Amino acid sequence: MSSQNSQAITSDDGGKFAFRDLTPGQYRLTVTRDGYVPSEYGQRSPSGSGVPITLSAQQQFKDARVAMVQTGTISGRILTRYGEPAGNANVQALRYTYQDGRRSLTVTQTIRTNDLGEFRLFWMAPGQYIISAQGTDSLSVGPGETFMVQAPRGGGGPAGLVGAFGAQLGVGGVTQIMVTGGAGPGGPGGPFAGGAPAPPPPPPLPPAMDDANMSLPVYYPGTTDVTAAAPVDLRSGGNVGGINMTLAEAKPLRIRGQVLNGGRPASGAQVSLLQRNSAGGAFSMRSATVNSDTGAFEFRNVAPGGYELIASLNGFGPGAMIMTAPLGAAAGLNVANAGIGRGGARVPGAPVLGARVPVDLVSADIEGVSLLLETGFNVNGRVSSEGQSATDALSAVRIQLVSDPQLPPLAVPAVNPEADGSFSVTGVTPGTYRLSVANLPRNNYLKSARLGGVDILNGGLRIDSAPNGALDIVLATTPGTLEATVVDDRQLPVSAVTVALVPDGAQQKRYDIYRSGTSDGSGRLRLENVVPGDYRIYAWESVESGAWTDPDFMRSYQNNGVTVHIGENGQASTNVKLIPYRAN
Repeated sequence: MSSQNSQAITSDDGGKFAFRDLTPGQYRLTVTRDGYVPSEYGQRSPSGSGVPITLSAQQQFKDARVAMVQTGTISGRILTRYGEPAGNANVQALRYTYQDGRRSLTVTQTIRTNDLGEFRLFWMAPGQYIISAQGTDSLSVGPGETFMVQAPRGGGGPAGLVGAFGAQLGVGGVTQIMVTGGAGPGGPGGPFAGGAPAPPPPPPLPPAMDDANMSLPVYYPGTTDVTAAAPVDLRSGGNVGGINMTLAEAKPLRIRGQVLNGGRPASGAQVSLLQRNSAGGAFSMRSATVNSDTGAFEFRNVAPGGYELIASLNGFGPGAMIMTAPLGAAAGLNVANAGIGRGGARVPGAPVLGARVPVDLVSADIEGVSLLLETGFNVNGRVSSEGQSATDALSAVRIQLVSDPQLPPLAVPAVNPEADGSFSVTGVTPGTYRLSVANLPRNNYLKSARLGGVDILNGGLRIDSAPNGALDIVLATTPGTLEATVVDDRQLPVSAVTVALVPDGAQQKRYDIYRSGTSDGSGRLRLENVVPGDYRIYAWESVESGAWTDPDFMRSYQNNGVTVHIGENGQASTNVKLIPYRAN
């Protein structure tokens, strides 16, 4: 696309416009206006892609028409359990998105209720939304904890922090709140270093307290089970009202236990609490250092639900809390991140110890959980490319074992092979993993991966003890090419259509070999570097990105795809019939 001669203009009252003095090249024509979904020339649905316009010297491209889709609104009222207006409640509109075969909810808009409990989500693109509401809780902060939070929408830092209680965290940006711990202000590196007098010490923190009740996310029409939520169908220009809900509360619970290393208290260990099956697509996590004398830990003010308790040693930095719903009710936190990980906190050469226990909180506290640390294993192996000797390009390959489900405290760092292709993945704790191989040399693809002679590409990998054998990764340099033409019921070519190449059979979980693209102005698409194998190809006028990796989504389209085979260095071509967009 040309970037040297980009222009932006405003259309007249009749919607007409003209770009002049453009250099020859390829352009994309986009249109934006408040109250409408951003649109692109050639676009066939609100979420689809457009097609480029190619201009030659002295060419005039006339009558370029861009149809715009009007946005809509969703409104309603949120009440407390006493039937009173819930002011300042957090309301979110969420849509399902897909990645690597998983469907998760992603926040598209967040808003607060007014003093009457009313909310209005506006300028929303047509589609189906899950609407959630949650009260604003105070956060009971434990001594010595560091909070690092990130929210997706603009400005505002911490607001209304009163001591260590009632922390209402502002939405937007990244905020770190240090409660206690570390060198004082007059210590090395502090603002009063260099002989300046230190201020008087702060008053001691009050003892930790339990909240009387804590707010849970409730989903329209009024359930705390996200799988039972009813989607709100918003049409172009629509105004859906009456989305009313009553907030849900629950008694906060505690989890207490002990982390042991070789039968003794695990001094310096970190224990983390992760919410299981988070519907928000992100994870919710609280973590803190265990008692150095007893190995004991405690989590207060935990909402009922399913969690993973994870202990690690030499694997974490300072205590932190990462918040998404429901743990992040304060100020509507819905995306979270923290600058913690194995990085600098890990002692070079020291073994990584880890333990994991699932817990389910229903209506009572959980006491006496034991986390027995185990030494992480090493997975040694070699990567090679068929027909090629070891090169510098192989040294850039990125090899990682990704836990399933992903558990950040026990994440295994990615490694690069040595010049001879050998590598060693360290700190692999017991669990289920899938292999990720990235940064492949040009025209290379992952052909096979075997651990101790057992294929791990299609079925994943379960590690319960030190592997008996090496991980042998083989790359190949014989990818194929597929050319496809999208046609409608009249066999006419269709442009600006999403085309996906989906592996057939046992390879459906190999997310590295899926391919996708958009048909051009002639309805054609060329997919290169295709891993040899059997596939089905589909063409949607409108589809969520990555939805084709989800088996549940694909069940509705089994009869729409076209079977294709790609051989080594093969070139295949086919026509694929359009799956029409169903406007809502």
